[in-house]
Amino acid sequence: MAFLLLPKSVSYPWGTFTDNRDGTVLFVGNAGTFGGEVYPATNLIFAKCSSGQTWQSGSNRCSPEIPSELNFCNLNDDSCNDFTTTFVLNGTGNSQAYAYCDSLELGGRNNWRVPTKNELKLLIACTNDKTNLPLDGATGCGVTAFQHQNADLFPNAPNFCSFYWSASRRDISLAYYVNFCLGTTLFQGKGAVEAIRCVSNP
Repeated sequence: MAFLLLPKSVSYPWGTFTDNRDGTVLFVGNAGTFGGEVYPATNLIFAKCSSGQTWQSGSNRCSPEIPSELNFCNLNDDSCNDFTTTFVLNGTGNSQAYAYCDSLELGGRNNWRVPTKNELKLLIACTNDKTNLPLDGATGCGVTAFQHQNADLFPNAPNFCSFYWSASRRDISLAYYVNFCLGTTLFQGKGAVEAIRCVSNP
């Protein structure tokens, strides 16, 4: 007897994530101020798996467990991103992160990109307070709690503290990333390597 596998949804004050069961996760966002940032009501599609992983339709999981790591840019300068208006990766220069998302085909979509800092922050869920996003900086979810991405929606290796690049520039040599072990939003040299989770606009 076959059972219908219904999409799994998880809701937070800033929006609802729903597993599309095609390797993608739909986010329907609410307008408001979350984590010190102002968000419009918006819809996004996140890749269920990270860089170097492949979605397995039978298990609805990602393989291998640990994602690969890519650079924001091969140089610690503005050669890979806009630095006058959007301040995000734009396909110029040599960016492994940009190239990975730009070439991704998943869920019948080929318009993938690296999420901005504020988009990436939407995936933070502090274990001690799932009703608020933490502010940018080293405090994150606080010393008494840790952060996680919902394991059913975004599977990852157990006990693996994942750092993910955003597409957002901080200054000429630094860009923002999220530490998904502590829920911190920080910045580092653009030549460093971290995991990537792509996003798409419906």
